[in-house]
Amino acid sequence: MLVIAFHDFSGSWSEIASEILGTNETGYFSTLRFARRKESYLLGRYAAKVALSKVLAEQDLKAIEIERGVFEQPIVRCDGNGRWDVTISHAGSLAVVLAYPTAHPMGIDIGRIDPAS
Repeated sequence: MLVIAFHDFSGSWSEIASEILGTNETGYFSTLRFARRKESYLLGRYAAKVALSKVLAEQDLKAIEIERGVFEQPIVRCDGNGRWDVTISHAGSLAVVLAYPTAHPMGIDIGRIDPAS
């Protein structure tokens, strides 16, 4: 499942966070100081949760938590997780996520293209 999210949220960062983040994610989010990092974190988590909600049949985005592993890799925590993982990539106000079965690791990356280059 591939999901692309871009910054089109109408509320404040705190309002959005309260709607989609679980307890552990909220704790980490509260430590973020810069708007750009808050935006990329929320975009990535939102896209990951939307993708996972489809494959896990979990409608409550707060019930799906994406923890940070030892190498900052996303770790999926959800009661209904049937062995699914995600890979997240950010570039400015865009995030892409690929949800995949744990037995078939995948990766995804995006970046900005500088027309001058």
